[in-house]
Amino acid sequence: QKLESQGATVLVTRSGDSYLSADDRRRLIYKNNPDMYISIHCDSNKYSSPMGTSAFYYYPYSYPLSDSIHKQIVNFYKKHIYSTSTQAVIDKIDRYSNYDTFIVTRTEVCPSILIEYGFVSNLNECIALQNNENQNKIAEATVQGIADYIAAN
Repeated sequence: QKLESQGATVLVTRSGDSYLSADDRRRLIYKNNPDMYISIHCDSNKYSSPMGTSAFYYYPYSYPLSDSIHKQIVNFYKKHIYSTSTQAVIDKIDRYSNYDTFIVTRTEVCPSILIEYGFVSNLNECIALQNNENQNKIAEATVQGIADYIAAN
């Protein structure tokens, strides 16, 4: 909704808890030829201590989009979710924009990235990610990251 209010056309591959294979998502990308593809996730781990946000890209031309959105999400985390935390905790928030071979990041038609908004296996982040206000602010950070990317290109 936030992107559409800025004039963007948004194609959502799924809005509920339904299964759509990574190959099916890639096929949708090729069929629709978008300006960018952003795969949104929440991370998990068998341990409860991992925390923070990360982004992933495959092709170098996707890195600027990945990094731009990721920086905005990190800023949100620092200012809102972990604003009263120690520096040691704050230093763990930024899990960087990373090269990886996720299938959804390996499309040639547009910058394609995967964003991990936080860890649902970390109790503090799980609670924060379920909060409507935080979801709204994370969406705003994502939109700002996209706007920053577009302005720079």
